[in-house]
Amino acid sequence: MPFSSRLRLAVPKRRFSGTPIRLRPTIGIPALSHDEVRGAVVHSDDWGDGDAGLGHAPLAELVHSPSGLAWTCAAALAVSAVLIPFGQLWPGYFTGVAAAALCMVTTVIDRQRRASPNYVVTTGLQVETRVRMVRIAAFFVCLIHIVYLAQEAAK
Repeated sequence: MPFSSRLRLAVPKRRFSGTPIRLRPTIGIPALSHDEVRGAVVHSDDWGDGDAGLGHAPLAELVHSPSGLAWTCAAALAVSAVLIPFGQLWPGYFTGVAAAALCMVTTVIDRQRRASPNYVVTTGLQVETRVRMVRIAAFFVCLIHIVYLAQEAAK
């Protein structure tokens, strides 16, 4: 006996009785009548969710990546790098450390948001990758600040 016929024998056929479910449009879709469904009658099995009554649009639930924080990290890194030629080593160093810390916070926030089923994936380079590049660059900028600070201390 083939596998498919054994599988069909193992599943009992059920007949549902009840009233047909009427489809109510929620997004401006015209209602379908029984004739338009081409004879398919859907019977209620009392497992419906009923009226959930969410009261807000589904678009309000979309979760986006924290790209604003990623741009803030990049701007803080740029400020730290610009302070090197002006001789502002301590403020530049602390700005670079703050940029690296903000990158780590942004990475954690992005990972939490990615866990949501409503997360909207962006095109191009992902926020986590951009923040990782900024964090590595902040390390090198802070290293340059440390070298210049060591040279100042040696004088």
